[in-house]
Amino acid sequence: MFNTLLLHHLATVVCLCVCVSIQCQSTLVQFISFLSLQLSADDLVKRLPDIHDLLTSYHIPAEVAFALWRIVYASSISVSNIFLIHINHDVILCQK
Repeated sequence: MFNTLLLHHLATVVCLCVCVSIQCQSTLVQFISFLSLQLSADDLVKRLPDIHDLLTSYHIPAEVAFALWRIVYASSISVSNIFLIHINHDVILCQK
């Protein structure tokens, strides 16, 4: 009987922990979405500590630090791709 009550209590605690974890992750995703809509990548670079500081000085988990900086990285990749497309287009025009 005691074991059954203990297992039921543990299952309840684990379920509560999972629910809280899911809510926290959802809140983090909403916060990052909010940041991406309100701030440009350049503004984020100015306002966020660099990723190394987030990891070492602020002890932010790596998943969270990279999620925050993903906006900046995605913007940088996008700008690089646009730059490469223009270079390729100019090269093609010069060859004609």
